[in-house]
Amino acid sequence: MTGPAGTGKTTIIEALVRAVRKAEGEGASLLILAPTGKATDRAREVLEKAGITGLSMVTVHSFLASNGWLNDNLTFKRSGGRRAAVGTLVLDEASMLDVELAAALFRAIDWPHVRRLILVGDAGQLPPISRGRMFADILRWLQKEQPESAGRLQRNLRQLLNEVQGKGCAIVALSQLFLVDEEDASTEGHDTRTRPDQELLIQKLHEGGPVDKDLDVIYWSDPTELSQILITAIEQRMKEKAPAEHERPYQLWREALKEDPTAFQVLTPHRGELHGVEALNDACQSRVAKALIDRVGAVDGITVFDKVIQYRNRPRSNMIWGYDWNTKQAVQVEVFNGEIGVANFFGNDYHKSRLKLRYGERLKRFSVKFTRKPNISINYGKGVPAGRYARTEKVEENLELAYAVSVHKAQGSEFAHTFVIIPAARGRPLSTELVYTALTRASRHCTLLIERNVDSLLEARRRENAQTPQINSSLFTLHIPKQALLRRAGWYESGKIHEALSGDMVRSKSEVIIANQLHSQEMPFLYEKLLFAGDGTMRLPDFTVTWGGKAFYWEHLGLLDQTKYADEWKQKKTWYEKWFPGQLVTTQEGTHLSQDAAALISDLKAGKTRH
Repeated sequence: MTGPAGTGKTTIIEALVRAVRKAEGEGASLLILAPTGKATDRAREVLEKAGITGLSMVTVHSFLASNGWLNDNLTFKRSGGRRAAVGTLVLDEASMLDVELAAALFRAIDWPHVRRLILVGDAGQLPPISRGRMFADILRWLQKEQPESAGRLQRNLRQLLNEVQGKGCAIVALSQLFLVDEEDASTEGHDTRTRPDQELLIQKLHEGGPVDKDLDVIYWSDPTELSQILITAIEQRMKEKAPAEHERPYQLWREALKEDPTAFQVLTPHRGELHGVEALNDACQSRVAKALIDRVGAVDGITVFDKVIQYRNRPRSNMIWGYDWNTKQAVQVEVFNGEIGVANFFGNDYHKSRLKLRYGERLKRFSVKFTRKPNISINYGKGVPAGRYARTEKVEENLELAYAVSVHKAQGSEFAHTFVIIPAARGRPLSTELVYTALTRASRHCTLLIERNVDSLLEARRRENAQTPQINSSLFTLHIPKQALLRRAGWYESGKIHEALSGDMVRSKSEVIIANQLHSQEMPFLYEKLLFAGDGTMRLPDFTVTWGGKAFYWEHLGLLDQTKYADEWKQKKTWYEKWFPGQLVTTQEGTHLSQDAAALISDLKAGKTRH
């Protein structure tokens, strides 16, 4: 089962669980696994809110360890473990599973007992960091060989709900521009070209400012100024949610993050550079905690009230000590990579009235409350209680600052308000899946901070910048990415002619025909290059063709039989005639497109333009 963010995958899982229990009883053998502890915790929380309890939900690694399929160094065994008898196995966030992990899991299952194997994921999200693209391969194979076993959710329930409630739906509409589906380009009659309403959305992005109630755009050009622009945007959003009396930055941030540390989250594609995780975390920490660090110090770069993220898995085999405020007892707790929380003073180490450590000492330990563990404080640093003893739980081996996190780290998470950094392409553009994943992390509002202009965002949208089609592996057939994809040098770039064109690089079969004709006749062109008019409005011509020092804008008209499309084309044609008279050329859908395109190119070369 697959579907973009907001289409109701979790709701379907709830329905499947209820159906299995109705058919087989409350004691039905049912196991839900996910690749990360964070994803498992989130699934457990959602299902428990729906009144579904008593389910076995663990990470894939925990399942393998408990059944003897992990070596001491956490590598996978090929034999020797116990095979689990499971009736219904659900793999959530299955798109994150690499081939090696999936193989280890499948060896650990006693398959004669399995009645149902259900894989759930979003094929548009980032592929696994390690080898393979298991979920995409299985989905593609099922669609061809056993289509009755592949469910695709297409109706976006979140968008419909937001429309009804007046909360805006630009996030969903924009994310749809970055969906990757290899089947789209090869499906007969399937037109995936940029629609007029999508062009209008790109125009709003170009203008900047509020796009809808759920999406804002801010442009930046100087990396040294980005952190201040970002912090200003975050605090403006926080002030809408926090009481007005919190005027000092540290008061505002503490109040905004007190109930939910994940409420306001910065997402960026890189760790290094001035737009990366490290620089933005340092800037945010300086804004809210510099005075506190001067007063009490920090442990491995983290001080009290900092927003932090656990980056080391602490599963059942290596739990960490904390304090349960409900039972008033020290407990051992599982904490997983990706969990976000806020640091606090440890126990009675400080004077509450002055936020000052007792006896003038410097900070040596603190506790953290994570979002999904609100009643438990996890202890880090020197001399923290561990049962009857005290121990050192090294901060640097567990935690990092989390005002900003990478998009990869955020996969599988959801945040109320996100601030997504889109840097300009420096050698290699952002991937299509990365932008899609970043956009779909926000549940209420997203602020896009784009470097220079909208080109840096749209560059990621080109098919040759999608990661999944480039992965040179397949579970079922020999898969060799086409050279145009592997090369990643833009055949569409100005004045460059490359080897044979690929249908994966344009958005419809008709455009493949046109692109191949331009290529074969050695006519330089650009594909979907932004075109700006004198009034600041813009369009995305299918092709921008240059010959004899003059630019021509080629639009292929594929749906003129549809009234809405025809009306939108009339408006678009009027725009071209006003701002670029004599530069518009067109072709129409038909059985003779190849001949029509060749004739049009010949006319352009001869100085004869046809509209």
